[in-house]
Amino acid sequence: MDVKLSAIAVSTIAVSSVALYVRSGFWMRQPIRHIYDYACGQIQVKEWTKYCNFSVSTFKYADEPVEALVEYVRSNSPGYLNLQQVRAYLPGSCISVYVDNTIQGAIISRPVHFALDAVELPAMINEYWVGDTQEIREKLLCTHEYNRNSTSFFATDVAIPLLIPILSYPIYWVNTNKYRKYKASATRLNASSILTVRRMLVTSAFKCKIAPSMERFIELIECKVLSVFYVAQCIFFFKNTMSVEKTKSVLDLVCVIGNTEMAYRAFSTLMFEIKDIYGFVRIHGLSNYEMVNRKIPDKTTYRFIYAYNYYAPRMQGKDCLFI
Repeated sequence: MDVKLSAIAVSTIAVSSVALYVRSGFWMRQPIRHIYDYACGQIQVKEWTKYCNFSVSTFKYADEPVEALVEYVRSNSPGYLNLQQVRAYLPGSCISVYVDNTIQGAIISRPVHFALDAVELPAMINEYWVGDTQEIREKLLCTHEYNRNSTSFFATDVAIPLLIPILSYPIYWVNTNKYRKYKASATRLNASSILTVRRMLVTSAFKCKIAPSMERFIELIECKVLSVFYVAQCIFFFKNTMSVEKTKSVLDLVCVIGNTEMAYRAFSTLMFEIKDIYGFVRIHGLSNYEMVNRKIPDKTTYRFIYAYNYYAPRMQGKDCLFI
């Protein structure tokens, strides 16, 4: 009887594994680290597969008119994006568009600097990746990366079976009504304060850093996509994604550098002051987030970051800076 049960269990596992492999066929053929991969480092895979498509055109943005593209991305992205937000990511970006009479999908990749231990190289983050169907999204990604043929990163809210993310971390949703006001405040940095941002980024001791260039930081700050605050040798990076939760606007705290009690009090004061504008703050479990993560969250979700054309070890959020 035990032998029969064991045989049935083995058969069930085998069938389930085959079904999972078939269901994950697209991902199994992408140069992303899989559960059976042990190597690390950059890889160069340039192979035209059945998932690539000639309906996709890829180009580097150079101030050409892209109003139709921007409107398509805005209207097909979650949240309430405005046109200025989408345009903020265009300078220096690489864009792929799927066109069949009309635009049916698009990817906008923004340039970043990637550093992991002693490795440093230019890379891209697929900031926007939208399509009318899952098949179009797959063709977009595969063709986009084939045409670019370099390291890039993309985020998902659910884990992709059989793939190993470079990073997975929790996001804590906290109602801003939970914060109190202290006799402490943070200074909002503008483009003229970029040297402070650079100093904090360069001297931070995170194992992995993925961040824009200083020029791009200035553009994102000026477009109000990023808001940066400084206090007591600590710096906070907020991202305005225009998301809404229970009819309330949401602000994302995507990075914290530093750890002082004065900084926490300034953070609490800031949340107290904006509670009528932003009902929730989402604290991303990255960098020095534990310094501000002192409230019981209303809910917790998760984010998974995958590397394309780069096999990297899986890391913890507290060891990574991802902006």
